[in-house]
Amino acid sequence: MKIDGDGGEKMGIHGPECVVSDPSALQDNISGPGGMSEYQYLPLENSEDSQRAIRLLHLMRGEWDSTICCSLQHASIDDGAEYEALSYTWGDVNDCRQITVDGATLNITANLEVALRHLRYQDKPRVLWVDAVCINQFDDQEKGFQIRTMYDIFFNATKVLAWTGEAGEDGMCALNVIAYISHTMGPWDVLEMNDFTGFVGDECECQFGYLKPHCWDHLWKFLDRPYWTRLWVVQELRAGIEKSKANKWTTEQHAGKLSGVLVGCGDVWRPANDLWRTCVWLWDNQTISGSNEKWISWYSEEIVQVPLGPPAAAASMIMASGFLKSWFSSSEHPALLLARTSKMAASDPRDKVYGLLGLFGTEYMRDITPDYSPGSEERLLNNLTRLLVQKGRSLTIIYGNRSHPQYRKFRSTWTPDLYNIPNYDENDRVLHTMSYIAGGVALPVACLDEQTNFLHVKGVRVGRALTPHGPFEESLYSILLELDGIIRQWNDGSELSEHFQKMWKTIMRSRHAPAEHQRITNLLLASTGLIKAYHKRDGDSEPHDDNFVYAEVERMEMQIIEMETLEKRALWPTQEQHGRRFLAKLLASLGGRCICMTDSGHCVIGPFGMREGDVVVTFVGGKVPFVLRESEENPGMFELVGDAYVSDIMDGELFEGKVVKDMELEIFGLV
Repeated sequence: MKIDGDGGEKMGIHGPECVVSDPSALQDNISGPGGMSEYQYLPLENSEDSQRAIRLLHLMRGEWDSTICCSLQHASIDDGAEYEALSYTWGDVNDCRQITVDGATLNITANLEVALRHLRYQDKPRVLWVDAVCINQFDDQEKGFQIRTMYDIFFNATKVLAWTGEAGEDGMCALNVIAYISHTMGPWDVLEMNDFTGFVGDECECQFGYLKPHCWDHLWKFLDRPYWTRLWVVQELRAGIEKSKANKWTTEQHAGKLSGVLVGCGDVWRPANDLWRTCVWLWDNQTISGSNEKWISWYSEEIVQVPLGPPAAAASMIMASGFLKSWFSSSEHPALLLARTSKMAASDPRDKVYGLLGLFGTEYMRDITPDYSPGSEERLLNNLTRLLVQKGRSLTIIYGNRSHPQYRKFRSTWTPDLYNIPNYDENDRVLHTMSYIAGGVALPVACLDEQTNFLHVKGVRVGRALTPHGPFEESLYSILLELDGIIRQWNDGSELSEHFQKMWKTIMRSRHAPAEHQRITNLLLASTGLIKAYHKRDGDSEPHDDNFVYAEVERMEMQIIEMETLEKRALWPTQEQHGRRFLAKLLASLGGRCICMTDSGHCVIGPFGMREGDVVVTFVGGKVPFVLRESEENPGMFELVGDAYVSDIMDGELFEGKVVKDMELEIFGLV
């Protein structure tokens, strides 16, 4: 399928992707060819009562090398105008080129200029909505109105064009692989290879129905492109998906190129449906093995090793954009959206909210007004927290390892860093955990005092922290080295102590005692000893990276397997190694955190800055417990240090039966 199109990095109303925080970067070198003047925007007719006016870009026909000429015309989202909405990434705002708009010049990024060249028809005009051109980047009031309308702009487009960049060496092959997998594998086995004619060019090498190994590499590079990391793209793609659902597009219509969303690079496009099918197939046909990878031979001429599921960037985008129905419903809580998109890129922190605003629902939109003025970020975050904990009855917004050096700090200890919100509402694919319900099934009880700016939350005390171990570096070598000393302290000889068993269960996020995982217990003890021996030999002059640790522990595990009796081998098949999974859990659990016991006998994996005497609590309705510290400046109040994992309470045990009656519910005030 070909449409003239290609893209780069995004620049429009997306933070400094969608809204330029410093538009002056686009004003440099403004004099155009022949002394043409700079384009002057005519104001849109927007007000508090009417915010539906937009501009449409009429891209004039032309050859590839000719100057890009276009016209901007005012329209309304509600007037039925037909246009295509471009989803792309801006690129470097300091690398700009000029286009001609209604006889005047306008600076846009080089990436967008290349995209428009690919999108331009040679024989007729094309009507587009492109944020960088259709929004006056120098008018803050207009940007605020347009941000609130973004979802509707993409929803009402005839197509959403998801342009991921130039084709490059991987793009063409990747799109062919996507088409091939979508139409020949998994539950959508609708075509035989010999009947498939959907390839463009010869970039995807197939012989006798097999994909060459390098095809998988090209697919992974394509799915790991920067486009899939951009937060504003979530709203744009979801709007196109929902439009397709609303119009009830059929399979035949998708095949006829009437899909609501097209994904492309260079000038080649595929229905987005092909990509989602491919990613679902990658998830469904790969499971975590001992090496955390799967050797795949299906539809490959050779044995090919590929990672679990699609790359993280594309996986996060697919989940957040709602392509997989099992992860999406129209009533999705805004807090879950914020958690899913926490690691996605936004040039301005405020865009972590504004970029999703159209997905929040009207009950939240009317209380959030886009504001890019100095000092507005903390006001926005505090207002968002108030809305989510009081109106949304969710504590997701305050989760996180808040005392970690990478966590952004504000005046209030509960103010969130939207770049670091963990997702405890869904299963963890590394730790193999189901979502937690430490605070029981009741809804949270929380209230923000707007005069003092204190957040009050109801909960239960679990205990006080004894001397913590850590914080651990985010390195397996360092973690195993430090664990050696902790094990010696907590393990009282030949028998595994109660403290050691609790530590082991907590690190592995397991309900079972170590005796039920004897091989991994032995592996833990042997691994720490091994790393200590290397450290004693090499010292700090020769640090070992995680790949070295993985290899050494896997080698040691094979030795343990060989020494096991036949009876034990029947319980733990020799072909199934667990060392890599064990190490991945170890790193995910302890990296950047502390571990300790409480005076109540619980084992806690706490935040980076946890100290002796800190109070461990579980808030009603919270997914995970929290660590608080008594405030010196405000007696009776607490600082929020961060969230935690606590042994034996993560499934709501404190709130079951008579247990909750034996504990005193309190209101904790967070400063």
